[in-house]
Amino acid sequence: MAYRTGPIPDVVLLKQDFASASKPTAHLEVKCQTQSFNEEVPGKNIAAAQKFKRIIAGVLREPEPFKSYTFTENRNQQTDLKIVFSFQRVEEGSLVNILLTAGTFTIIPAISSMNYSLTAQIFDSTGKEVGTYKTEDSMRVWFQILLLPLGPCRSPDKKEKELVENLTKNTLLLMKADGLLNIPQ
Repeated sequence: MAYRTGPIPDVVLLKQDFASASKPTAHLEVKCQTQSFNEEVPGKNIAAAQKFKRIIAGVLREPEPFKSYTFTENRNQQTDLKIVFSFQRVEEGSLVNILLTAGTFTIIPAISSMNYSLTAQIFDSTGKEVGTYKTEDSMRVWFQILLLPLGPCRSPDKKEKELVENLTKNTLLLMKADGLLNIPQ
């Protein structure tokens, strides 16, 4: 079972929020680092970066904040913006708690916290940085046999996806508020 514990409220983006004739084109780059409870420092995680790219693409599908966007850099094509999303997930937990949970066949729950941060650096077409946004949120995960019936609606993967979608939407909302999603006429 998982649930969000962070301070960010849910954000809903609508197509009319980004209804503008002067939408920019964008090249999106995604970097990802993760750290498990038994690791000393965060490490690069390519699989999580791919998962995060799919989540970003899903978020961008409905409100359409860009005229077009790509995750692949094309040297022949100039985009209006380059956005570097740096995603970090740090898990906090206890090895003793995990072993105790495993030893009791999950009668005693294992509890861990996941802290997420998303930093978005925005560069214009000349390569000049025009903005940086950082959003943070967290969730708590419980593993226990008695919580099994809640699995489908409260699964850690589902809640993580919702949390990352919300971080991305929040970042887009901040960019819109600062006028970075409109091309000057």
